[in-house]
Amino acid sequence: MAGYYHGTNKATGHQFKANVTHAWAITNDKLSQFFLAMDIVTIIS
Repeated sequence: MAGYYHGTNKATGHQFKANVTHAWAITNDKLSQFFLAMDIVTIIS
C-alpha cells in the first residue's frame, strides 16, 4: 500500500500530509512479515 497519513501534530499544532508505504509478506496463508515506512520529518516538523 502506498499513500498518505494526514493529521495534526499535537505538540506543535502543525498539520501534515506524510508519504507512507506498507508492505506485507504472506507465508502459508498467514501474515509473516510487515514493513512500514513513513516520512517522519514531515510529521514532526
